[in-house]
Amino acid sequence: MAFYSAILFMSIASIFLIMCFFLHVFVVRKSIFYIYYLDWDVADQNRPLLDGFLAGEIPADFNLIKSPNMNKRSIALRPKKESLSNFMKMAQRNFSSTEGLLYALLYCFMITFIVFPGVAFDTTLSFFSGIPNSYGWFIVFINTIYSIFDTVGRKMGASPLFQLSNLTIKVLSLTRTLFIATFFLIAFAVWYFAKDWFIITNMVMFALSHGYVSTLCAVKAPGTVTEEHRGQVGGFIGITLTLGIFIGSTIALGLTPLVNMAAK
Repeated sequence: MAFYSAILFMSIASIFLIMCFFLHVFVVRKSIFYIYYLDWDVADQNRPLLDGFLAGEIPADFNLIKSPNMNKRSIALRPKKESLSNFMKMAQRNFSSTEGLLYALLYCFMITFIVFPGVAFDTTLSFFSGIPNSYGWFIVFINTIYSIFDTVGRKMGASPLFQLSNLTIKVLSLTRTLFIATFFLIAFAVWYFAKDWFIITNMVMFALSHGYVSTLCAVKAPGTVTEEHRGQVGGFIGITLTLGIFIGSTIALGLTPLVNMAAK
């Protein structure tokens, strides 16, 4: 019952977030103007503007906003209308230009939500036996461990002392696939995997690695692109992790028969 409840909650939450995003972009159509204030001598038509465009080479679709009362003129790019095809092109560009870090972020969240909270709660700890509502206390205990060490991992990922190369981050994200095996070995009570010490250690490493890897991806991804695209990549981080949650929760639903076998 806990498995179904947890997966249902995460699926509804992730679907709601994705719906909010599409409503914001394609229905409300909130656009952002990027305005650049430049010193521009009108007589000097060769003064560089906007990353390589010269004064006489500004594309026709640029909207020039002149301020006669100011010594500076502002040049603003009028945003194009949002469409699904434009969004997909932007997504493809962001994913391909961040050296795989957005893919690593998506994969990190996907792996986490394949096994947590559903499969992770399909067991118990022996030292809770005999305590009233022992399974409820087990849920609280596991959630507490996850919250604490996920936070520790995030602090590590944000610290200059624990920075890694982009390749190492991607390898760590892929390595987290092993947690699918460990959680199912725990659920099926295979050998020492069902021991209390392993259940707790596994959860500590799981939470720590999730916080650490996801934060490294989120922090370093904008730094892989040019400065003018960093804001766009930063905005895509939220979309990426939401998509990872959605995919992971959907896969977890498909694993329900396997979880039911473990429960028997």
